Amino acid sequence: MTRQFASLSLVFVLLAAASLALKNYAPASEERAAQPAITARLAQSLAAQGFAVSIEPHRYQSQVVLGVRGACRVGARDASAGAALDEAFKQQFAGIGTLRYAYRGATYDTLPRIRLFADRVVPRTLDRLGFRLLRPVPVAFAGSTACATDLPRMPDIRVRS
Repeated sequence: MTRQFASLSLVFVLLAAASLALKNYAPASEERAAQPAITARLAQSLAAQGFAVSIEPHRYQSQVVLGVRGACRVGARDASAGAALDEAFKQQFAGIGTLRYAYRGATYDTLPRIRLFADRVVPRTLDRLGFRLLRPVPVAFAGSTACATDLPRMPDIRVRS
């Protein structure tokens, strides 16, 4: 193999890898289509836990599901956009409480970025090969201090990749 051929092959491999990486960061149409179902699942979960639920629309982001049960106030939304919206979520939930994330049945103080990235890349890559997997959806949420001893459980939501 000549040196020129090897260099050209390396360039093509790098371009292909860059293309796949960019596609993984762009929101897929399936993710946008899943937004209403994710919002509905969050609303149903809070309502089942005794919260009076309302939905606050947002033009460029997912809707926020608000819940009130006595003095306890909760806000929750789809966090599939990842860490790019951390600051926006913190500002939106500042009047409620500290931002947290629910992902795969666990609660985190910060978004588990590496795990989220892996959980997005694998299903999307397999989808291109014809295998449709369920992808876990991260949920950004906050609860007021009145909820401290009884913070609601966030559902483990999964959608098609």
